[in-house]
Amino acid sequence: MTSTTAWSEAGKHLDSLIDEAKAVLPSAVNEDTAKKYEGAFRLVWKPLCEGRGMDPLGAGRAEIVALFDGAMSGEIRRFSKGNTRTGAVCLGQVEILLSAVRYSYRVAGRDCPLELFSLDELSNLRRSCAMTYAATAKASDPAPLMPPSDFKALCEAGPRTRADSACAVAAILSLDARLTCKELASLRDQDVALQGDGSVTLILPGRMVQIPCAHLFSEQVWLACAACMVRDHLRLPRAGAGTGLLSVKGRQVAGGPILYRAIHTYLLSCARQSPALTLHPGEPLSYQSAVAPRLRTGARQLVARAGTRSARSEMVTLTALKLTAMRGLTPSDIFARLTLDDVRTALSDSAAGGLEVRLPRSMKQQGPGTDWFGVKPIPYPTLCAVAAVRELLLVREAARGDRLPGSAPLLVAPTGWSNDSSHAITVGAARSAFIRFLRDVGLGEAGYTWESARQMHASNLVLRGATEGQLLRVLRFRKPNQMREWLLSFAPLTDEVSRAVVDGAGQVDQ
Repeated sequence: MTSTTAWSEAGKHLDSLIDEAKAVLPSAVNEDTAKKYEGAFRLVWKPLCEGRGMDPLGAGRAEIVALFDGAMSGEIRRFSKGNTRTGAVCLGQVEILLSAVRYSYRVAGRDCPLELFSLDELSNLRRSCAMTYAATAKASDPAPLMPPSDFKALCEAGPRTRADSACAVAAILSLDARLTCKELASLRDQDVALQGDGSVTLILPGRMVQIPCAHLFSEQVWLACAACMVRDHLRLPRAGAGTGLLSVKGRQVAGGPILYRAIHTYLLSCARQSPALTLHPGEPLSYQSAVAPRLRTGARQLVARAGTRSARSEMVTLTALKLTAMRGLTPSDIFARLTLDDVRTALSDSAAGGLEVRLPRSMKQQGPGTDWFGVKPIPYPTLCAVAAVRELLLVREAARGDRLPGSAPLLVAPTGWSNDSSHAITVGAARSAFIRFLRDVGLGEAGYTWESARQMHASNLVLRGATEGQLLRVLRFRKPNQMREWLLSFAPLTDEVSRAVVDGAGQVDQ
C-alpha cells in the first residue's frame, strides 16, 4: 500500500468518525440543555433569518455574520440576556446561540452554516464581539437611583389587571357582605354608591348593603379593606369589559351566565385553596368555624392579595423589592439563599417588632458561618419589608392549611403553594416581573434596574451618617454582620429615615 493510498484510507476513516459524531450529537445533549437550545433557536435565530427572507434551516455565512452584528449592536437584546443598560449581548450568550444553531441543524440533518467558516474567521468574529461588549459596558451609565416617590408609586400601584382585581373583590364581598355568586354576577357599576366617609353602599335586588371603610390590624398585618378594594376596582380601565362591576373582557354576555359561572368557579377555587374557607352551593364564601384565627387571617389575605397566579407573582416580587430597597440585600442573597429557617423574629430590643435575616458570610470575611442582621418595620404598611414578609407567610400557610416547613424557600414561584411543590423564584423571573411593574405604573422609560432600589438603601445609610467607603464595602462584599452593627448603631434615626423614604406618604389609616 502506497503512502497516498494510506492517507486516503485514513481520511475516509476520519470522515466516517466525524459522521458518527454528528449522528450521536443530538442524543448526547441532556433534556434541559436541549430545551435551552430550542428556545434560543426559536427566539433568536428564527426571527433573524425570517427577517432576512431566509429559511432558518437553510442559512449561510451572511446570517452567522448578522448574528454577531446583532449581538454587538444590541439588536437581539430583547431575545437574550445581556447588559441591562446598553442591550449588548455578552460573548457567553453568543456562544449559547451558536451551539443552539449547530444543535438544531444536526437534529434536522442539515449542514450547519458554521462549517463554512475557518477557525481564524470565527475567532476574529468572537474577538470583535467581546471587545464591543466590553467597550459598551464600560461606557454605560450606572443604574439610576430610584427616588422615594417612585418606589412609593411602584409599591402602591394596586392590582395590575382588572381580572385580578375582579377576582379579589368578588371573594372579599362574598366574605364581608355575604353576597352570593348570583348577586355578585348581577352587580353593575351604577349599583355602587361611594360615600363621603369612605364607605360603600351596594344596591341589590330587595336590599342594600353598607360596607364601612375599616383597616384592621391582625397578626401584625393590615387586613385588606373591602370598601377600598371596591373603590380601587372602579378606577381601573374597562377595555370593553361590559357594564358588570366584576366583568372582564371576554366574560360578559347578555344575561351574564358566563360571568356567573366564572365567579362561581373562582370562589370554588378559593375554597379549595385554603382549608379555612368553604363554599356551599348557592351560599356566600365563608370561613370554616373551627379554624384558628391566624389561618382565617391568612385566608382573607390569600383571596384579597394572592388569589390568582399573577397576583402571587406580584406579591413575591414586591416583597423581594422591599427587602432590597430597605436593607440593601442582593438578588442572590434573597432568591438563592433564604429559607424560612433563615428568618426569625428580632431578638434585640433595638429591632423590636422586626425580623432578623441570616445570610452566609462573605468570602472577604474570616472564617465560615452565618450572621443575623435586623430588618426594622416602618410605619407605612404598603412599603414595609417586615409587613410584606409576614403577609406572604400568612397567605402561604393559608393555602397549605398548616405551618410551613423550615426548609421551604422564603420567596417561591407562584405555582404549587398549597402542596409544597414550589421552588424558589429565580432572579430572572423576579427581574422580569420588576420590569413589568415599572411599565404598568409609567416608569418603564426611567432606566431602573433591580440595583436602583438597592442604591436607594445606600442613600438611606448616607442619611444615617455612613461614609462612602463604608457603603462601598458593604454593598460590594455583602458583610451582613457589619451591616447589622451599623443598623443598630443608627437605630435612633430609624423613624426619621423611614419618613424620608416615604416622603409624602401621609399617615396610616386608622
